[in-house]
Order: sequence, then structure tokens, then C-alpha cells
Amino acid sequence: MPYVSQFGVETPPDNTVIWRYLDLPKLLLLIEQGSLYFALTKELEDEWEAVLSRKVRAKIAYFAPSASGTIVHSFQEFCKHVGINCWHIDESESIAMWSLYTSWKPSTEANCYGTAIKSDVGRLKSGFERSQEKIVIGEVLYADHSNDFWDQSPLDGTNAFEPIYQKRTCFRHEKELRAATVIVPESHSGYPVQGRSIQVNLDLLIDSIVLCPNFPAWSRDLIESAASRANIKLEIIESEILLLPSARGFD
Repeated sequence: MPYVSQFGVETPPDNTVIWRYLDLPKLLLLIEQGSLYFALTKELEDEWEAVLSRKVRAKIAYFAPSASGTIVHSFQEFCKHVGINCWHIDESESIAMWSLYTSWKPSTEANCYGTAIKSDVGRLKSGFERSQEKIVIGEVLYADHSNDFWDQSPLDGTNAFEPIYQKRTCFRHEKELRAATVIVPESHSGYPVQGRSIQVNLDLLIDSIVLCPNFPAWSRDLIESAASRANIKLEIIESEILLLPSARGFD
């Protein structure tokens, strides 16, 4: 089942450029398996993931004052069943993202194995066209969880996905886009133990693969071989973040 729109989740235009930064082993695994991993919130590093902000709690209290406690609990339970796949929104490469999510660092001259998948929102939607799961795609909102609600209209409404698409302002540099889906436990009881890999059409998803500076040639051969075995075509290009001004015509 393809992408589905969700009330309260802001999906950027299809031509919005997105990136996923990862080291070579994870890229090779992605090509081999043809799937993206959707992590549960408990598998993510930030302890504030899916915490209901004061804004969300105030909306619930406004619309359902007699049942707000029950609804808050339902939201919390729902978030434990949601898997998340994360991307970075940007027109061009980000040195910060290279440094945070791959082995490449600006000061290193040694061989590094960082890669980045360049795509866009439209390609991400298309990549899931044959998926059996419903996929929600949206931009993360960065705000202070402690802020009072009443600086905004309470008539905006809310839904159980809202906590998934909110993060604290200290993560604003991530400019994150999230694909999310509900994960049903295999036993159909309790919580899912871990996230789930979901099949994706890599030919439709990937615009190009960008290799970090100092990426060894033999490792590029590994990517090309893996793509050939998976019967997918990949454009592989080198990062431009360390190009000298003269290479751009600035003498």
C-alpha cells in the first residue's frame, strides 16, 4: 500500500530533496535486502522520542475533557507501535550530517566509508507503492515540549501521530523528514519487540549515491557489484564538499 496522507502531519512537496547518510556496510545491506528499517521509538537515542508535549496534552484536554487521561494513555500506547525511518531535508550535502551519521570527519585524510543516498519526497513515496503497510511521510516539527499550548488555536485538532513528528529544538539542525508506519506485534499481543524492515523499490527511491571524500576506489567497486546483483541501476558520484574554490572557477 502506498503513502497515505495523515491529518496533522505536514508532507513537503514531492520535489523536496532528502538525504540518508550511512556507512558502507549499511548501504550494502540496504541494496542486498531491498528494504528500509523502521525503528521503534525505544530504539532511538533520544529519551524524549514520542513524549506528549504540553501542547498535545492541552489539545486532548480541550476536545475531550472528560476522557483526557484515557486518550493520553492511548496516544502513549499507540506510539510504542510506530516504526520510524529518518531522512535529512536539504538541497545540498551537509558536513554536519556527514560527521554525525558516517565515519567521515572534516579533519581526516584517511580512507573513509561514508555514503549518502540522495532522493526526494516523491521518490520516497514511489518507493513504497507496492508495500503492504501504510506509510505516513512528514516533516518533523521542532518545539519546546514545555511550551504552553494556548499561544496557538486549540481548534487545530490533534492525532496520535503528532508526538511522532515532534522533537525538541536542540535537534533542529537535523531538519528531519520521517516515514512512519504502525508495527503490529507478531504474536498480536503486547508491544513489538523491535522495528521492521519494509521492502522498497530502490530504482524508484534512489536518485544517486554520493561517496564521502577519501572514499577508496575498491569500495566503490563493492557498491557497483552489489547493485548489479540486485539488478538495480545506481548513479554513483563523489562528494563536492571539499572542492577547492578554483574547481568552481573562483581564482
